[in-house]
Amino acid sequence: EAALRQWLTSAVRPISDAEPEVLSKYVLALVRKDLSRESLAEHCRESLGDILGDQTPGFVDKLFAALDSGDFRRFSDRGRDGPMSSAVPRTRSSPSPEPSSRKRSRRRRRR
Repeated sequence: EAALRQWLTSAVRPISDAEPEVLSKYVLALVRKDLSRESLAEHCRESLGDILGDQTPGFVDKLFAALDSGDFRRFSDRGRDGPMSSAVPRTRSSPSPEPSSRKRSRRRRRR
């Protein structure tokens, strides 16, 4: 649930003026309804239409795609890059060494 809330918060931040954390909790409550997938998606579109405006259909599609695939679970590993962005996930776990230390390590290898 925490990963989904993070995903939602990041997903709504660039497309709504509403408080992202509050809106993410609202969306989380919407998707918990006991409805068929199609009815639930339509309910989300109707409920979010006034809040997200013309961004609603795309957001709901991405939300259900993330729920179906489980991609939101990996969101906490992606740092601050939002699910609506096209940023490439980071592959390194530590920052690159300073340029001066790279030069020193190259010199050592040459000897």
